[in-house]
Amino acid sequence: MRFRFTVSLRLFAVYCLLYASFAMNTPLNTHAARSALNQDPELRQWVESWLKDKERNANPNLTEEEFEKHWRYVRPERMHEGALEAVTAYATSTQEES
Repeated sequence: MRFRFTVSLRLFAVYCLLYASFAMNTPLNTHAARSALNQDPELRQWVESWLKDKERNANPNLTEEEFEKHWRYVRPERMHEGALEAVTAYATSTQEES
C-alpha cells in the first residue's frame, strides 16, 4: 500500500510539471525536468539508473571496470542532457505499472 501511494505521489508530481508547462503554453523543458530531479531523490536515482543503462547499451565493448570509470566522467553531462527524456520515460513506466 505504501509503495503504491509513494508511486502515485511521484507520478502526480510529474504530471503537475507536465500540466504546468502546458497550461503556461510552454513545452516541458530540461529546466523543469532538472527541477523535478532536484526535488525528488528517488526520482533522481531512477533517472540515473535509466541513463546509466542507456549509456551501458551504447558502450557494450567496455568491461565493467572501464564502464564505471567512463560513467564517472560522463555522468554529469548525461544527467543534464538526458533529464527530459528520462523524466518522460519515468512518467510512462509509472503509468504502465498503475
